[in-house]
Amino acid sequence: MIPLMKTTFLNEQETKKNLANFILESSKLSMGEYCQNFEEKFSEF
Repeated sequence: MIPLMKTTFLNEQETKKNLANFILESSKLSMGEYCQNFEEKFSEF
């Protein structure tokens, strides 16, 4: 099988580090300001 791509993130190491920091430092992962912002932007799409 031919792989479609080698990495799934742009700047994979930095992206993984930022995601891990966000998860570790966030008091909640859903229903917060980022979720609301995402939902508002998505509804405009």
